[in-house]
Amino acid sequence: MDESKQAKPARKPKTFSYRAELKWLEGRRAELNPGEGKPRLAVSSPVEFKGEPGNISAEDMLVSSLTICQMGTFLAFAAHKGFEIIAYEDSAEGVMEVVERKLKFTKVTLHPKLTIAREEDRQTALKLLEDAHNSCAISNSVNFEVFVEPTVVVG
Repeated sequence: MDESKQAKPARKPKTFSYRAELKWLEGRRAELNPGEGKPRLAVSSPVEFKGEPGNISAEDMLVSSLTICQMGTFLAFAAHKGFEIIAYEDSAEGVMEVVERKLKFTKVTLHPKLTIAREEDRQTALKLLEDAHNSCAISNSVNFEVFVEPTVVVG
């Protein structure tokens, strides 16, 4: 049999694991340890739910994780294509509402602002942003709509 036609062994699906440790301090405050070598974070309930000001909430982290994932996935795709970017920024807003007597996120909107060098790269930039959105593991894991409303500027 021709070696080029031999069946390749099946690839084992990739599995990734992430850990975090939480230690209650007092009131509604705790210290989050997201893993060895990573900075510990002061966390609490949001101020709206009697949390302490100045601490990060789970709600903050959920919205932040979506924007971080969008950026990381976009940067990976851009690097793979050799696509040059000058700057990347994002602002995100999450909306929580009571739905069927349960408080839940109903949507998050990301507003990535991408600066590129050449106008002729605008459509490629928009396509890479869309592909990143469709491939982001975090947005693919939530049960609410994540919208991406990008701005691409030439600078």
